[in-house]
Amino acid sequence: MLIPLTKEDRFKKVPGGVFFLLAANLGFFLFMTALGYNQAALIQQVGTVPQRFLQAINHPAEFPGEMLFMVLALFLHANWLHLLGNMIFLWAFGVEMEERLGTGRFLLLYAACGIFAQLLYVAFEPGAKLPLIGASGAVSGLLGGFLALDFKGKIRMFLYMIFDWKIIYVPAWLFFIIWIFLQLIIVFAPGIFSFAGADAAALPVHLGGFVTGFFICRLFKKREPKNDKRRMIDDEEVFRD
Repeated sequence: MLIPLTKEDRFKKVPGGVFFLLAANLGFFLFMTALGYNQAALIQQVGTVPQRFLQAINHPAEFPGEMLFMVLALFLHANWLHLLGNMIFLWAFGVEMEERLGTGRFLLLYAACGIFAQLLYVAFEPGAKLPLIGASGAVSGLLGGFLALDFKGKIRMFLYMIFDWKIIYVPAWLFFIIWIFLQLIIVFAPGIFSFAGADAAALPVHLGGFVTGFFICRLFKKREPKNDKRRMIDDEEVFRD
C-alpha cells in the first residue's frame, strides 16, 4: 500500500489554507453524521445534480443557488473512507502548493478545480439525477498543479508491506502513471473501490480537476522569476529509504 506524504516532516510556515480545508471537510462530515437518516436528503439537496443544474441555467433566480450548492458539495463525502482518501491527498499536495502559490491563490485553485470538475460531470452526464459530492475533483487538481510546477520532482510516500513499512521517494511522473492506472480501475472495475464511494462517474471529475490544476499552475509557473530554482524534493534523491 502506497500513501503520499508531504515533502518534509515539517513545513516552513503554517499552511493555514490547508488546515482550513481539512477542518471544513471534517466539520461538514461530522454534521452529516449527526443528521442520521436525513443525510440522503441533504446530499440530494446540496449535491451537484446535472439535470437540476441545467434546468436552473434557464431560471436566473435559481442559478446562483445551484452555484452555491456546487461549492458546498466539495465539502460533503459519502463515508469516512471517501473523506480520508481525499484528505490524505489534500495534506500531501496541498501543503507544498500553498507554500508555492500563497494561501489566496491556493484556495482559488482548489475551488476552481473542484467547480470545473463538477461542470465536466454535468457535461458528461446531463440527464443524471444522482447528486455528485466530494473533494475528489479539487484534490485531483492539486496533483495536477504539483506536476505542472515540478514534473521532475519527487514525492515522499509511505510504503506499507506485511510486517514492514518504509518511506520512499517516487518520481512525480511515476506517481502520475500509478494515479492514471487507479482511474482506469475505477472505470472498468468500479466494484473494487465502491466501499469508498467511487464509481465510473468519478473519471470525468478526477480528470477534469487534474487538467484544470495542471493548466492553471502552468500559467503561474510562467510568471515565476527565472532564478527561482526551488524543488519540492532535491532532484538527486530517488527512491531512497
